[in-house]
Amino acid sequence: MSDSLYKLVFRVQWKSIILLFPYPWVDLDFRRHLQAAENLASHLNREINDYVGVWRDGKQKKGALGDSTFAVDVPLERGVTDFFSDTDFNALVVTEDQGPIRQDTDYEAVYVIDPLDGSRNARRNLPFYGTSIAVYEPEASSVLDAKAAVVRRFDEKEVFTWSSGCKPTLNGRALKPSTKQDFTDLVLASGNHFASSYDIYLPLFKKLGEGGYDVWIKSLGASALELCYLACGRLDAVCDIRSLYCRAPQPQVYDVAAGLNILAATQAPFVYGSRRLDGRLDLDAGLPACFVGACSQNIYDKIISTINE
Repeated sequence: MSDSLYKLVFRVQWKSIILLFPYPWVDLDFRRHLQAAENLASHLNREINDYVGVWRDGKQKKGALGDSTFAVDVPLERGVTDFFSDTDFNALVVTEDQGPIRQDTDYEAVYVIDPLDGSRNARRNLPFYGTSIAVYEPEASSVLDAKAAVVRRFDEKEVFTWSSGCKPTLNGRALKPSTKQDFTDLVLASGNHFASSYDIYLPLFKKLGEGGYDVWIKSLGASALELCYLACGRLDAVCDIRSLYCRAPQPQVYDVAAGLNILAATQAPFVYGSRRLDGRLDLDAGLPACFVGACSQNIYDKIISTINE
């Protein structure tokens, strides 16, 4: 057989293997869970189409984990329930508004899901909202113990995917953080998008302003997507410290689980925690969460030192 013919046969056979086993590099037990997470994200993307921009004033309801829930959240929470009712594997499934919605005996995986990351954006038809799904083994105890993660942006055709031992990707292409080393024209996404927490960010903003830097401050309103945007280089830094000051509303584990695992796989410097930035965050979906990350060590160190002053 000629070299060219051999290579052609090899490519055909390899593509056939990929078709049968879409993620051959993933642990066999989690291959179908990674595929299920992607399928669920696609399912929820279809579910939300008729509800974007639908909102009404009134007293906000609280979900099972304590966060505000809106009318736009309801069809997606229902979509998660419907999706898992048709699966043939045992799982513990925890969502933002319902808490545990399924807990089988001897479950083989734990799904921590925010069906709609950026609910307030979606209900007003503002860009930047999606879903985040992190999948864990039953014995996992820390937020960074995930085996797979999927974050899908609904208002754009963007799917961030990661699995243990593999590089994270955006639409199949490997993620790479920004190469920025200084603060000039730096883009920082912060968690100051509520008036109740604006003051806790002022010392950081003032310090950056005193340095004469043209730092862009963005309040995007979707934690998982913000973390992924740092991972792919569209943001240079992220900072959400509301839980350090017990300022509600604040992110919880279900908001950041998938995004943190995707960011961690890029080796970008970051720290997280609950009431402290100590690198400890238990796998408790309703636990408050805080995080700071940057594209380079120099930028990260500067932000952390300013926060600690």
